[in-house]
Amino acid sequence: VRLVFKDLPIEPIHNWAKPASLIGRCLFRQSAGAFWQYHDWIFEQQATMKAEELQAKSIEFANGKGVDSLQLTQCINGKLTAKDVEASVAEARSLQVGSTPTLFVNGRRLVGSVGWDQ
Repeated sequence: VRLVFKDLPIEPIHNWAKPASLIGRCLFRQSAGAFWQYHDWIFEQQATMKAEELQAKSIEFANGKGVDSLQLTQCINGKLTAKDVEASVAEARSLQVGSTPTLFVNGRRLVGSVGWDQ
């Protein structure tokens, strides 16, 4: 089994979704483990996160996760992962993916929360 995560920031729902994706990719460049921790954490923050506090809270979250905060800040401010996120969004559009989660298992599209038995 191989799991491949792709970004699909849905900005009409969360105005900070794309910046969150950029930050996630910046974290992934330094540590896959920190990325997955961030992935879970940022999804937990959906109801309370505000766009203006996203970067500061994300950097605070990353402290102690084996990530160089200066390098992370430079990556975020320079939008160094924008092309990665844009490529992921373009791929989603080409596959007609419009919602999350969407999974592909052996080429079969599964949309939404799908139980293990399926």
